[in-house]
Amino acid sequence: MDVDSDAFRAVVAGLAQGLQDLQLTKYIYGSALTILVWDWCLTFEDERETIWRKRTNLLQVLYYLNRYGTFVFTVFNVISVNLPSRLVTDARYILTSHSCEGWLHVSLSAQTAAQWLVTSAIVTYRVRALYQSNRMMKVGIVVVWALTNIGIIVLTIVNLIPDKIVAELPFGLRACHSIVDVPLIFTPFLPGLAYDILAFSLALWKIYDHASTTSTASRNTGAGRSVYSLMAFDSALYFVIMSAATLVNIFIQLPFTRDTLRIMWDPMLMALGSTMCSRMVLNLKVAGSRRATETTTGSDGWSYKMSHMPRPDAPIPTYHVREPSPLPPSFPLYSTQFRGEASEAARWV
Repeated sequence: MDVDSDAFRAVVAGLAQGLQDLQLTKYIYGSALTILVWDWCLTFEDERETIWRKRTNLLQVLYYLNRYGTFVFTVFNVISVNLPSRLVTDARYILTSHSCEGWLHVSLSAQTAAQWLVTSAIVTYRVRALYQSNRMMKVGIVVVWALTNIGIIVLTIVNLIPDKIVAELPFGLRACHSIVDVPLIFTPFLPGLAYDILAFSLALWKIYDHASTTSTASRNTGAGRSVYSLMAFDSALYFVIMSAATLVNIFIQLPFTRDTLRIMWDPMLMALGSTMCSRMVLNLKVAGSRRATETTTGSDGWSYKMSHMPRPDAPIPTYHVREPSPLPPSFPLYSTQFRGEASEAARWV
């Protein structure tokens, strides 16, 4: 009787812990959806002005996939984890082991891999823009990006093949959960983390090289200061947030953690990656629009030209030509390297 009582208490304790983890998972899924919706509301006007009204290109396609594809994934996951509304099984119960296996094995894993492919493509596009004059770097970063995605897919498949997902729980309850220990389930996240470190290091080095090699006068120009400082800040913010989110997901997947927490963080990781990449694109688009507006209303704009157009009765001005002054020592560096780098960064805007 004592053995049966102890076994019963162990089953109830495990079931209670699993249901608590399921409720926590629902909260995090809802939080991920809230982040996506809230960020979309904050940046809707910038997106409408700088994305919707522009001619479609590769970066815009990646932007739409990153923002709205992740939104669709998250809505689907929130619905999946909250349906059906009650856990007590009956003849009309729709949650089965087959549906759980399809959601966790195929859907959720494919979503995470697809979303990271898109966000990493945006990061790769960004690094290529910085190294536009370096052909080897442009080709190399694309090759590393492709190999990283292949590694993520292969590791995901290898680790999920031996896994077993079921819906049945004691006392007639149902909830998707794993019944097989997969000790290396965290490995698919390692290639992505390594690639983020590489991309951040390359971007940081290029920005540092720009700041250290250009003269003080050239750094104070609008293009150099606004574009490169913005890229430096966004790169650092993206790396810190995504590295922290990925490390959390790796920790959750370690063998000593509970299996009921395995799927808890994936939608949050996708939401943070989508939000950060969308902000990186929009921030540079907005900066480019402001610079274009300043140029239009400046010395090259029609308003400036018309306001400075001479009247018909005005005397013809006399111009005196004099010898040009010697160029400063830093001018060749500015005229070649800085303007080249500024044009590379301008590809983003």
